[in-house]
Amino acid sequence: MKKIKAWIGIDPGKTGSAVLITNSKKYEYYDYEDDFTAAAWMRDMHDKYSIERVFIEHLTPQPKWPAKTNFVLGGSYHGWKHAWAVLNIPVTTVRPLKWQQGLFSKEDKTQGKSEKQKSVFYVRREHPDMIELCKFLKHHGRCDAFLIAKWGKSQEK
Repeated sequence: MKKIKAWIGIDPGKTGSAVLITNSKKYEYYDYEDDFTAAAWMRDMHDKYSIERVFIEHLTPQPKWPAKTNFVLGGSYHGWKHAWAVLNIPVTTVRPLKWQQGLFSKEDKTQGKSEKQKSVFYVRREHPDMIELCKFLKHHGRCDAFLIAKWGKSQEK
């Protein structure tokens, strides 16, 4: 049986998320809990879909953040990258400004008080069928992951 093509976007971090999208507008998401549940979700997605590529938001250490925060974020970022590599799935990292470029309108930029809220407002407006994905503002990681996957899929020719 031929598997459906899919792309995955990941917003790494302690409370990060991953979203898988397909051409048929089907999506599945995972909110990070721990390494074991993340690995189980990855295996499940790998078994069910033909994953074309994984797109992960690029992270760099922030000098103003505590060392522990940088360490946790870096561990999550590299953990996701290495785990997909083990499954032989190509991974591309993308800087936030690159995937956000041209995506958000002035309306999005003024609706939210933070960068995180912009993704929620955008997904709610542009993808009403995805409302469950971004039901609450705390789901900003899901919204970012969805938009990263959407951006990545649009880059595949």
